[in-house]
Amino acid sequence: LTGGSGLAVDWMLPDGARLGLRANFSDLPWPPPPSTGEIIYVSDGAAPAMLSGWSALWALEYAESRDG
Repeated sequence: LTGGSGLAVDWMLPDGARLGLRANFSDLPWPPPPSTGEIIYVSDGAAPAMLSGWSALWALEYAESRDG
């Protein structure tokens, strides 16, 4: 938890990709730490720089190609 009401978690997936979750468990807006990659879901009324109350953002950073 960050700031008492926000959650920032990143998971490394088996293929090397990174899945990130930023979630606000409060009625007040929360500025989450930056998330890398492509945003794959964001709650209505939320933005990457400021999550509205009770909202979430998911992002996926794809693994680099290993074919070189």
